[in-house]
Amino acid sequence: MPSHSLSHTLPYPLIRRFFSMTVLALGLQACTVEKTPVFSDRTDQATFSNNYSQQVYHALTAELYRHYGDLTRATDHYSQIMQDNDSLAVAKRLTRLALEHSDYPLALTSVERWVKQAPNALDARQFRALLNIRHDHPKKAAEDLVWLQKAMDKKDPGQGTLFVTSIVSLEAEKEKAFKAFKAFTELTGEVTHAKLALTALALNAKKFDEAKAAIEPLLNSKKTEDQERA
Repeated sequence: MPSHSLSHTLPYPLIRRFFSMTVLALGLQACTVEKTPVFSDRTDQATFSNNYSQQVYHALTAELYRHYGDLTRATDHYSQIMQDNDSLAVAKRLTRLALEHSDYPLALTSVERWVKQAPNALDARQFRALLNIRHDHPKKAAEDLVWLQKAMDKKDPGQGTLFVTSIVSLEAEKEKAFKAFKAFTELTGEVTHAKLALTALALNAKKFDEAKAAIEPLLNSKKTEDQERA
């Protein structure tokens, strides 16, 4: 018998709908539960008729744990699925859950699988760029930032750098954000907006010499323009 896959046999939206109905049916009980219930972790093959049933068990259990706010167990169960299933839906779900749980190494692992299966997905590239910034991998982050800049410029010419700037600005660790954006400007060639953004990121990271170096070319250019007009 051929092996089953969640991505082909039971589409992820169907799991979500089934989970929603389950939560609705248990609504009265859920309102009276004061702590997270613990479901059986006995998931050996003998427990299920096939691998498909085992994966559905993990998916439903993960969603129930997430409903109760136990992100640790939720991510554990989705990790179990990802070991045997290369479903795009699982990679996307686990990435988001791991981010909610601040499990950045797991999020990076799952987003790598997401990008591998959907290389043109903007949200996957954004997540991977931010996660590589968080892991202090500025060159890897910059590669995705360049990809995002080009993708956005195709949709809205001239807006790519602004889009990338907004992404990098989300990073709370300002020094890592500065390093990634600097690597981005080195790959693309600095333009006016990029230099201004780099200056702002350097100031946020308290790298004042770097801020001065980033803005000096703009100051010199303006002086030259003023002299030519005089």
